[in-house]
Amino acid sequence: MKYAVVKPLFKKGDKSKTSNYRPISILSFFSKILEKVMFNQLQNHLNIHKILTKEQFGFRSDLTTNNAIYKLVNEILKCFK
Repeated sequence: MKYAVVKPLFKKGDKSKTSNYRPISILSFFSKILEKVMFNQLQNHLNIHKILTKEQFGFRSDLTTNNAIYKLVNEILKCFK
C-alpha cells in the first residue's frame, strides 16, 4: 500500500561527498490517512475487547514507556521492603 520516493537531502559539508546526504522518503497523503484510520480502528478494537494486557505500555495512549519505567522501579523498590 505504501509507495515511497526516496530523495537525498543535503546535511552539511562538501556537496560532492555522498556521505553528506541523508535519504528521505516522500509518501503519498493517501497512505498516511489510510494508515491512521487503520491504526485507530485496530486500537479501538483491542481496547474494547481488552486484548492487550495492562503491562503493554508502548504505542498506547496514556501508557507511555515512562509509565513502564515508573512501574518497574516501583516493583523493584517493593522487593527491598
